Amino acid sequence: MVAKCFKKILLLLFITGAIQANAQEGKKSELQQWKDFIENARLIARQERHLMDSIVHIKAENALQRKEFVLESDELTLKHGEHGYVNCTTNFIALHDGRATVQISPFQSGGGPNGVGGITVEGTPTGLKMETDKKGITRLSMNVTGNGISAQVTVTLSPSDNRATATIIPNFNSLNVTLDGQLVPFKESSVFKGTTF
Repeated sequence: MVAKCFKKILLLLFITGAIQANAQEGKKSELQQWKDFIENARLIARQERHLMDSIVHIKAENALQRKEFVLESDELTLKHGEHGYVNCTTNFIALHDGRATVQISPFQSGGGPNGVGGITVEGTPTGLKMETDKKGITRLSMNVTGNGISAQVTVTLSPSDNRATATIIPNFNSLNVTLDGQLVPFKESSVFKGTTF
């Protein structure tokens, strides 16, 4: 709804700007008028992108505050720097109804303990702490304990959009994992949860 209203406002601003620009361009060549028109269109597109980034950032920050979010990961980094791109529907961290879920499924062919190419663990989050620094970077840290998981988890949200990074540091081994992706409200997520460990 907000996005549709926003697009209508931008279109109206764009048309108004084009009309004003044309009124002032009486003596400019047709080629120059087209160049100016294209430049104005690019400027408006950049402004629209910036505004949309701001909207998704606000939604992501609110989801963190409500503790009802999913970080849909499209990148995975292991302790020694091994890095790969992964499917964001099967690699995620979620916080919902007072439960934390961590699913890491780097193998696209399926299988694994969770049936979707990896492992899914759930636990109870404790010691939740959220803070925003002077640069606008928001961090949520928590301990997650349950069957198959005992780890410190820190989610860091970008100050300009909904890109986020989650670092998972297990308490009983050094197999750290970092997930990068988009943080969305839980209700807007499209992840697929496998069988819990």
